[in-house]
Amino acid sequence: FILKYRAKRCIFIGQIRDRNGIIPYRIKFRLQGDRLEGYSVTNILWNSENLNLDVWDAGKLDGDIVSITYNDTVLLRRYAITLEKETIPIKLNKGTNLLVIKAENMGSIHPNTVQLQLREGKRTIDLLTNLDPKEVTTLNIVWNEN
Repeated sequence: FILKYRAKRCIFIGQIRDRNGIIPYRIKFRLQGDRLEGYSVTNILWNSENLNLDVWDAGKLDGDIVSITYNDTVLLRRYAITLEKETIPIKLNKGTNLLVIKAENMGSIHPNTVQLQLREGKRTIDLLTNLDPKEVTTLNIVWNEN
């Protein structure tokens, strides 16, 4: 499940269903290809201690540069995004883990967009950043052993 919030707005993905158990089309459309805007926080419940983070430019290569930190450890510093996936294996700590993505520049096409994929086994979550220079977005990845 993903809990995405900005200020006082909340969306709890996985619980948005009509009486027949179907996600309404207008909501499903909004949830596909979830965008990470500047200064947003997205909470993700994860069922495993292992996570692979894939990072790449899913569109036209335009020179976007990002930095990514995980629990105050730098994973990528001023990394120039390429068309090929860069895979970063992450071992989660119990409880909340912070993954922060910062746009270092804008590239030749506005805004700074980076495709992110969180995966473990068959489970994947696709996200797309949509950031101005120096903006950050945060993923709170919560792992419970139970």
